[in-house]
Amino acid sequence: MKHPPPILPPQPDWLTSEEIGRRHVIQAIVDSERSYMMSLQKLIQNYEKPLLDSSPPILEREKVKAIFYRVRGIYQCHLMFQIALASRVKNWDEMQQIGDVFVASFSKAMVLDVYSSYVNNFTHAMETAKKSAAQKSRFHDFLEKHQSCSNDRLSLYALMLKPIQRFPQFICLLQDLLKRTPLNHPDRMPLQLALTKLETLAGVLNERKRQSEQRHAVKHLIRNINAKFSVKVNL
Repeated sequence: MKHPPPILPPQPDWLTSEEIGRRHVIQAIVDSERSYMMSLQKLIQNYEKPLLDSSPPILEREKVKAIFYRVRGIYQCHLMFQIALASRVKNWDEMQQIGDVFVASFSKAMVLDVYSSYVNNFTHAMETAKKSAAQKSRFHDFLEKHQSCSNDRLSLYALMLKPIQRFPQFICLLQDLLKRTPLNHPDRMPLQLALTKLETLAGVLNERKRQSEQRHAVKHLIRNINAKFSVKVNL
């Protein structure tokens, strides 16, 4: 990566207990974002890229595209957030403000676009991956190999869940930070706005995921009915 990851400087001695508490939450935000970026990198570098480059193909290209749909777009959104986060936390103890960084990073139309696309496609992506692993031994072996070689032993399916879980994680961290932020603190209002933005975004994504799952269930039901009807006609 061209840009260094966010790193908090050493903790100074003059901080109050309240400031130390806020600092711990900031460290948790930095750590969780680093872990999330590593998960996205694994999806792209350890799974999508080798599958696209394999010859002969381990899995059909259109299925690979379906499984990893919009993952690179999500990664780009968080790469920009990471740059802003790194810039802010490197002088954290002087400024102690983060709410505006969340607002600026996650109010962009691009964020809603890529996450909505990922969420709408999630059921199809997961089903494609599981069916392909059951039907194609080379793909199954590929998944097993990469999971066993990974330090965290997370499966492809666990990694695919990460974007679904990201905004609820952010919301919990910001709620914790807000609890530790005094009413007169300059970060108080930006944090409240950031929390509102993320809760709204998470709500929209949850609703779109629910609608997508309903559409998928209806399509599945129609396919089953058509298959049964076809069998009866043939008989």
